Formats: sequence, structure tokens, C-alpha cells
Amino acid sequence: MGCGGPSFALVYLTLLIFSVTAYGLNNVLIGHMARSHDLLWVVTARGVFLGMIMLPLLLVADRQALQGDILLSVLPFLALACVAALGANLCQTFAVRHLPMAIAVAIGQALAALATLLLELSVGNGMPHMAELLAVSGVVAGVVILGWISGRDQPRVASAKPLWGVAAAAGFAICMASALVPLGVVSRSADPFFAAWGWEAGIGLCGLLALSLRQWHRPRPIMPPRIMLKVGLCASPTVIGTGAYTYATTLGSITVAGGVLSAMMVATAIFARILFREMLRPSQWMAIAATCTCLVLLGLAQRWWG
Repeated sequence: MGCGGPSFALVYLTLLIFSVTAYGLNNVLIGHMARSHDLLWVVTARGVFLGMIMLPLLLVADRQALQGDILLSVLPFLALACVAALGANLCQTFAVRHLPMAIAVAIGQALAALATLLLELSVGNGMPHMAELLAVSGVVAGVVILGWISGRDQPRVASAKPLWGVAAAAGFAICMASALVPLGVVSRSADPFFAAWGWEAGIGLCGLLALSLRQWHRPRPIMPPRIMLKVGLCASPTVIGTGAYTYATTLGSITVAGGVLSAMMVATAIFARILFREMLRPSQWMAIAATCTCLVLLGLAQRWWG
């Protein structure tokens, strides 16, 4: 962990707790909106709002890294990341329509970690250590158990189809892993602040383009501005979560931070219970806790032996 002793460690962990809490609250609020409104409109309104509120990030971005040649070279990667992230968000919001919010987040996060690991291996990062394989096996087992338990549950509402929710959570993982790789190229080649802003704003822009095409092909009712603003406010905890997480990584290990961040699935379950009385069975809580633990162990194994 970073220098500064116990005080820095306390600040580091406090920031991570803030981040986990904010992301968990965002998952629940956006999930609630997705259950009652058009998915594409919800995802688009979220991206547009975050793109606007995160504009100040460009003031602290490296001006030299945003010059014409560099910017043009990374735009294709940013576009790919935004399109993939739009797909990931649509899959995630679809999953929460058919699964308890915490289950959808847990399955999606766990599979995203596995998909990212597979992508890293495919680009020649070498074979994983035995400890990594054991942690991966635990994550896979947790996902299988969560999917099996949830698939046998009675649907939350009559129209819910749990197995469709599990499939959508898997789609989220594939799309998110596909988004993070090109986003990493943008962060390293240009500027991480520009990448963070461009990613969220780009999701909103891609959503607007998709909405335009859909309206041209098959017109649907437009989301009222009042609902758009409500979606934006529901997404606002993301700003706190991202800010706290980003600052925490300057004080301590990125790997440990990523492992702690996996606890957002637990925060999601708690907020879903408090705000919307969404119940989980003890077996589901145990599966979430086991999956979260294996994700933390996977992050630590990648740090020590990766």
C-alpha cells in the first residue's frame, strides 16, 4: 500500500468503501428505472447525463495527449469501447428485469472478470498460476450455483424469465470485457481522464444514434424530460464511485482496490433489500459471498503471481 502508514491505509480503505457503496446504490436505482422504462432510453439518458456532469475531467486532462494525431489514433478504440459498453449496459438492465438485482450484478461481474482474464491470455500474457486457476474455478462454481438457484426460483413478476436474465448477465460480461480492452488502449495512449469522460459520453452518443435509427424504423414514445432527469439523478452515485475509486488507486494497490470493488454485489443486495424489499434466500447470500471472496482472491493471485 502507498506510503504514509496507517493514516493513508485508513483513507485508502474509506475511499474504497465509499466507492463500493456508491456503485451499489447506482446499480439498484438504475435497475429500478430499467424495470419500468424503455431500456435503451434509460441507458442513453444515463450516458448523456454522466457525459455532461463529468466534463470538468477534460480540464485536468493532459493537453499534449489530446493533440490531433494522438486523438485521431485512439478514436477508433474509444468508439469500439463505447459500442461494447452500450451493449453491456443494455444486457445489465435487461438482466435486472428478470433476476434479483444482486444476482444479476454478481453473475455479470464474475463472468466479466473471467472474460477479461481470457482476453489477457489470448494476447500472450502467459499461462496463469495454479492459484489463479483455483480462484477462477471458485468464481465459475459461484456463477453456476447462482445461475442454477436463480433459474429454479419463482419469477419475480409474471413476465420475468430467470434463465433469460442469466443469459443477459453473460452477455454483459462479454460486452464489458470487450469494452475494457480498447478503453485501456485509450487510457495509456492518450489520457485516463479523457478516456473516462469519453467513455461515458460516448455511451450516451451511441445510445442517441441507436434511438434515432429505432425511431426511423419503428417510432416509439419518447421518454419525457422529467423521467430523463430522474434517470440522470439515479446515475449520479457513479460519479462519487468513480472519483473515490480513482483517488484510492493513487494511494494504494490497484489490484487490491479491484478486489474490494467486487463487494459492490453485496452492497447492491443490501440496497435492494432496504429500498425495494427485494429478498434473497440464504443460499443466494452464501453464493454471492463465496463468489465475491473468490474474485478478491483472483485479484490477489494476479498481483502476486500474474
